[in-house]
Amino acid sequence: LEARVEQRTEDLTQANSAFQSVLENAQDAVVLTDQDGRITNWNRQAEVTFGWSKQEAIGSDLAKLIFPPHLYHQVTGILTRQKLTQRDSTRRESVAIRQDGTEFPIELSSTLINVAGEREFSFFIRDITQRRQAENDIAESIAKQSELTDLKSRFVAMASHEFRTPLATILSSSELLSNYSDRLNEGERKKLFGKVDGA
Repeated sequence: LEARVEQRTEDLTQANSAFQSVLENAQDAVVLTDQDGRITNWNRQAEVTFGWSKQEAIGSDLAKLIFPPHLYHQVTGILTRQKLTQRDSTRRESVAIRQDGTEFPIELSSTLINVAGEREFSFFIRDITQRRQAENDIAESIAKQSELTDLKSRFVAMASHEFRTPLATILSSSELLSNYSDRLNEGERKKLFGKVDGA
């Protein structure tokens, strides 16, 4: 029995070590909390993303630590609903706050997991500032393209209007000269040639 307990303890220690290794090397900020939202684990990327060290974050209320005050009740409400419905995971975009007070957009996935027989939340948090910037750049580019297309259409309409009158004058004078040149006197022909030149 002692050998089995030792083996089981060693297996659990190895599993915990592997879990910690995955947690620490994740590209996203990974945060674990108890069911009340108190932080129980905080990986390296969370330190980079939010500016709080692991020691500062552990035991803090997640909603108060990383969300702006105006979102606190919304976040706690979502977690409470997830806990009550036992819904395994949710994903949403929101706004978070760094230690220095700057707000930035995030994508947040929360999952209910079992840790040592207790249900806890795990959060995967990704800073989506660059993605939002790219979306804004694309939207601006589309708006500029639309504006250029509109300007082009207006230019074509204006140019065709500006050319229509002189071209009509040239065409009518040319037709008169081609069809009736022999019936027109010198003064009338000069007058028509003058209209063509002027147009």
